Amino acid sequence: PKHLSPLGSQRCKAPLRIPAICSWSNSDENHPYMEYEELALFIDKGFREVIVHTDGHKPPLLKKDQSQYSRFVRFVEAMQKGSAFVPSDHEDNAIRGNLWLPLVRSPGRSLGAGVTKRLVVVTDPVGPGDLTKYLEALKDAKSR
Repeated sequence: PKHLSPLGSQRCKAPLRIPAICSWSNSDENHPYMEYEELALFIDKGFREVIVHTDGHKPPLLKKDQSQYSRFVRFVEAMQKGSAFVPSDHEDNAIRGNLWLPLVRSPGRSLGAGVTKRLVVVTDPVGPGDLTKYLEALKDAKSR
């Protein structure tokens, strides 16, 4: 897996703050979509427009009546005009809004004696589907 690459120690020290469109298909038969999804998580959420499509291993078919088209055109127009780009509030962005890949960071502070660490693992084998519901359940459980 790519996350075990010997270059893993050379990851960015902070999310990249460059305007970018990150697009992939969850039905890509050549590469698992998780490989593409990683790229978006290296870019600061305030600079990335995520476009998930269903066109397999190729760029999305951009048709005027689709949100993929309007979001793509909005990005290109901002770049042509040299104006600041603000990502849309589309679900493709929102579902990943507070996610990022592990970055090189300072070591965590040590825990006091008797403190137990907990690891929460959330699997998502079919894409974002129920991710929001699971996150809400975790928040609810944490608040109890």
